[in-house]
Amino acid sequence: MKSTRWLQIAILLVALGILAVVATTVVERLAGPRETTTPAPAPAPPTAHITATLFYASPDGQSLRAVRQEVPFADGVVAQGRQIIAAQLAAAPAGQISTIPAGTHLLAFYVTERGDAFVDDSLIKQP
Repeated sequence: MKSTRWLQIAILLVALGILAVVATTVVERLAGPRETTTPAPAPAPPTAHITATLFYASPDGQSLRAVRQEVPFADGVVAQGRQIIAAQLAAAPAGQISTIPAGTHLLAFYVTERGDAFVDDSLIKQP
């Protein structure tokens, strides 16, 4: 009978120990400050580029100057054409003069089956 009593006491002590650990963990989580860790954003994959020839006005305004510039790569003729036109419509690089009025936006870009490209742009007037 004594061994049964010691077994009951041992089981009771183990149960109390487990209960104490659980209670301590719960209290720490409820009362302690929460540390939130946000994972660092994954670096953006490098964007492929092509070299396109864009045209800007000469300083005297009498001719065009060809300037080679990196433009993001796009899949397909129409998508690549849009990228090149967007680069041409963007602000001119330092030392260059744009021939396109500021505020001009691309409305549409078409390429026919023969390979002819058509650009539909518009100048958005500021109030």
